[in-house]
Amino acid sequence: LPLLGLTCVTGVSGAGKSSLVASLHDKLRAALKGTAGDVDGIKHLDHVTYVEKRPIGRSSRSTLATYIGIGDHIRDAFAGSEEAVEQNLGRSEFST
Repeated sequence: LPLLGLTCVTGVSGAGKSSLVASLHDKLRAALKGTAGDVDGIKHLDHVTYVEKRPIGRSSRSTLATYIGIGDHIRDAFAGSEEAVEQNLGRSEFST
């Protein structure tokens, strides 16, 4: 996984995306504590955080991304990509 970047894990429902990320999180935490095998690049990290995607508040559509307002920034980044511009896709085509 690249440092200082946005990495996405995608797949169909039930494919194991959450399990993969949770396992990776556990491995990275163990490596930071020195209780796991060698992990390339671990020296560049001082902590890792796992944020579950579950509703925050009353709406089932409220997630951490919507709560902290990062959704607009993500939509703008995707809408500004070369591929989106070529396909005439606006920010409303992307959601978090």
